[in-house]
Amino acid sequence: MNDQKKQLIINIITIIGIILIIILAYNLIVNSKYSQRFAKELLEKNTQTYNYKFEKKEYFNKTGEEKVTKVIQKEDARRVENSNGSITWLANDYCIMCDSNSKIYFKTIMHPAMGDNSSQDIKYRTTKQDLIILQGEFNWLINGNSVYKYVGKEKYNDKECIVVEFDRSDRIQTTKKTKQWIDLDTGLILKEEQYENNELVETIQYIVEINTVTDQDIDLPNLNEYTYQGEK
Repeated sequence: MNDQKKQLIINIITIIGIILIIILAYNLIVNSKYSQRFAKELLEKNTQTYNYKFEKKEYFNKTGEEKVTKVIQKEDARRVENSNGSITWLANDYCIMCDSNSKIYFKTIMHPAMGDNSSQDIKYRTTKQDLIILQGEFNWLINGNSVYKYVGKEKYNDKECIVVEFDRSDRIQTTKKTKQWIDLDTGLILKEEQYENNELVETIQYIVEINTVTDQDIDLPNLNEYTYQGEK
């Protein structure tokens, strides 16, 4: 092999090396920009409002079952409707419940929000608690024994999203992954996918509207039609 050919091979190897370094550097920069901390801060963008509509649609791939939860909150009143037709209202220190079998209400006493271990009187969950607790398992995943991975950018429902993945494989070698699409504009999770052993087992879609709720949306019922059950 003459010197000219040797130099050509060296040049090709050098160019390939430079390209690989550029790709590596780019990936490091992108992953640093959309880090776990960035994703967590992004999710907390809309956490100070008490006026919102929240809808969670769950589809279980193995059984074909679908579940829908709708939450409406305006200041200190909220309405929660489930797929089975049951409705719960929280307003004026009362919990009102209606399903196919009964209509009851009772006066609520101190009950910290879900996940809050303090004894502080919290009557209603804030948007932050809803969007982090009800929007999948993001808070638990990001603070728990999961490996965070930035997957890339993708449009979902015409919204520019970052796609992130959490690997939470357990000790018995069951591969569990959660994939989430987070709106870069609002910081809301729009979609979530749950995987076990690389098989999609559950798909969740979220629809959230901020500052659109009126008193009519809460639609408190006539308590004369309900049975009072004291304090709980």
